[in-house]
Amino acid sequence: MEQPGEYVSSVAWIKEGNYLAVGTSRAEVQLWDVQQQKRLQNMTSHSARNQLVIWKYPTMAKVAELKGHTSQVLSLTMSPDGATVASAAADETLRLWRCFELDPAWQWEREKASAAKSSLIHQGIS
Repeated sequence: MEQPGEYVSSVAWIKEGNYLAVGTSRAEVQLWDVQQQKRLQNMTSHSARNQLVIWKYPTMAKVAELKGHTSQVLSLTMSPDGATVASAAADETLRLWRCFELDPAWQWEREKASAAKSSLIHQGIS
């Protein structure tokens, strides 16, 4: 960090390429190319630490601000299907945000798995 008292508050890999998003104590998101060890972009997010910001990749344009927590967001993660974000905050709440459309390939796999389970249950009851 560049100034005394600044710190990294979060890190997350971006699945496309060798990129790392780094959140800082200054409410800034830095996009890094890990392979080149180079900072590509800085984005000022927001000063309220109790909300989430969604950015469009690769333009990094702000898409939405998700408000609902009353205290600092401590952690977040994306669901395996890529449709939902879960966030946990110091207000002792967990919030689920349906932010994205479900990938059609993922939905088809889930429906196929569900049908197979249903078939096995039916066979076991007979």
